[in-house]
Amino acid sequence: MKDIMLLDGGMGQELVKRNLSTNDPLWSARVLLDNFELVKNLHIEFLNSGSSIITTNSYSCTPQRLKRFNLENEFKNLQILALRAAKEAILETGLNNVKIAGCFSPLPGSYFKDKSISKKEMIKTYLSIGELQKDDVDFFIIETMSSIDEAVNAVEALSNFNKKILLCFCLSEGDGTKL
Repeated sequence: MKDIMLLDGGMGQELVKRNLSTNDPLWSARVLLDNFELVKNLHIEFLNSGSSIITTNSYSCTPQRLKRFNLENEFKNLQILALRAAKEAILETGLNNVKIAGCFSPLPGSYFKDKSISKKEMIKTYLSIGELQKDDVDFFIIETMSSIDEAVNAVEALSNFNKKILLCFCLSEGDGTKL
């Protein structure tokens, strides 16, 4: 039983539910700016429920998403806020041996392959996020990839930081053999 680690639950969906922000493509970014305590407290709830890994709430905090809403100047601040929420939650619970997973998402949005972002831009973006997170996370989690190309580019970029990488794909609900 010592080798079992529990990852936190659906942070995004729970934040949407609690913050009533269903239709906002920047839900995780907005809640960090508008309701930081909600993020921190949700981390605390996951930890108090037995999670031994919490994931930074930085899913929608990519320059590509933020730019669509004229918030690209908040990129670094949002990454730092996501890290701070996780670290403060761990401190407040007083729990030992909690790991922080640095969240990396599809850059423009979820559940579709976007061909408008070049390999160079993908790698540059993932490197910039990794640079901001590297000192405060135990490993990286690349979430809900819908494209092999983007997954490969994310792994290539993040391999520069000598951290373990967990790679997750989003499969078609109708046909689980397709991204």
